[in-house]
Amino acid sequence: MEVPFLSDVNKLISDLKIEDMIKATETDFNNRLSHVAQEIIKKKAKYVLIAGPSSSGKTTSTKKLALQLRSRGYDTLLISADNYFKDVAEHKKPKEEIDFEAIDCLDLKLLGKQLKDLVAGKKVQLPEYNFALGVKEYNDPPVSITEDTIILIEGLHAINDKMTPDLDPAKKFKIFLSPLMPLNIDKHNYISINDLRLMRRIVRDNRTRATDVGQTISYWNVVRNGEEKNIYPFVNSVDRVLNTSLAYEVGVLKVFVEPLLYSVTEDSLAYTEARRIIESLDEFYPIPSDYVPDDSILREFIGKSIFESYK
Repeated sequence: MEVPFLSDVNKLISDLKIEDMIKATETDFNNRLSHVAQEIIKKKAKYVLIAGPSSSGKTTSTKKLALQLRSRGYDTLLISADNYFKDVAEHKKPKEEIDFEAIDCLDLKLLGKQLKDLVAGKKVQLPEYNFALGVKEYNDPPVSITEDTIILIEGLHAINDKMTPDLDPAKKFKIFLSPLMPLNIDKHNYISINDLRLMRRIVRDNRTRATDVGQTISYWNVVRNGEEKNIYPFVNSVDRVLNTSLAYEVGVLKVFVEPLLYSVTEDSLAYTEARRIIESLDEFYPIPSDYVPDDSILREFIGKSIFESYK
């Protein structure tokens, strides 16, 4: 789209043309999802396993992909691995000491049993994890599948076969998501993928989980170490890598994340990192979120997504 550098985006903002770029960027992402849907159908996959590092947009990407498959006549069932966290009480230690990035934190027995029951034609009541209380809840009605149903499972460990050992490997289609920012600051400096994901996470966790900004920043190294151990070793096994970044998004995130970063006080261990991110945003012009469509992957983090009630 001929916007390789930050200055090009800033000029579009100044010229009041950023809305056109946003529309084109969103269309491009939807087109790439469409190609992935075609690949899934061509392979005759029954299970689509979607993984990616924190804040890579797994939830929205999965729901948008489900719509692509439905538009082609396929029924779909969405399963989030995050809903299969073990209840905090099962760990017999304080919540802050639990490594939620580890696959052993998932109730794999329950997930495996429910998948078997679904394939056997039984009705299953899927759990929904209450992060505030640290427990699984069962509020939704039971679901079942047919021979034409494609099951989409998204989560940190989804491409690790240890999570779904009983599913037929030949019927799996694995997708790895990563926000590989295509926009550079200039010819010599790029936008950090990790900074982009951290900003997404700060905004989302503060909005949906009331997480203190300092806590999110301080926990970030634990998150990244977990990714190195739990995700990247399995990337070579995937069928498709999908870039989930949007070239315009930092300007939108700036509006949301800056006030949160400024709230980090000098006595916080996260203060230095918060100030570093603030300084890195200096060259970005802010972009109003009004221009962001309600089905955008960015809405997963800033809010008002059309998919928040979509299952």
